Amino acid sequence: MCDECLEYPDANHEMESPIEWVIYVALNTLVKLNTDLKMAEPIETPTGTYSEGLFIQPQKRIDEYRIDFLISYDMPLWKGQEYRKQVLVECDSQEFHERTENERRYEKARDRQVQSKGYKVFRYTGREILDQPFVVASEILNEIVPWSHRPDYFLDDSLKRIRVHLLRKENNNV
Repeated sequence: MCDECLEYPDANHEMESPIEWVIYVALNTLVKLNTDLKMAEPIETPTGTYSEGLFIQPQKRIDEYRIDFLISYDMPLWKGQEYRKQVLVECDSQEFHERTENERRYEKARDRQVQSKGYKVFRYTGREILDQPFVVASEILNEIVPWSHRPDYFLDDSLKRIRVHLLRKENNNV
């Protein structure tokens, strides 16, 4: 992957597991390779937090719960209106999740709580993330990025670009 795709969050957004890092890097890579997208930093305003573009917030607190990622896409529309779509992403590895009945109950209660606040929750297993990180990242982006701001197929286009980049890099090193 390209070096500029490996941007890491600042110290305030530490991630707790390797599969969270894999998702983060895969999302950043797809954004870098799809030039119609841009990463956004939050802007604090008197009425709340605003950002334009894609915002990835690891370790998001919602009430008493910690969520692996809040991923949102924001953009201004017209006459003061804005587009905002968000999804919560949980990276479930067997090492950290659903080992006991109490842990399963906690996770289900958390899902119900955040869903009651209007959030959509995407859960991925560690195996899904490690085996196909770009498929997972593509599903997330296809959920939140409006059609007008993305290529027809994030995944197909992005994987072709990754292969071309790696081939060029390989040929230049020969």
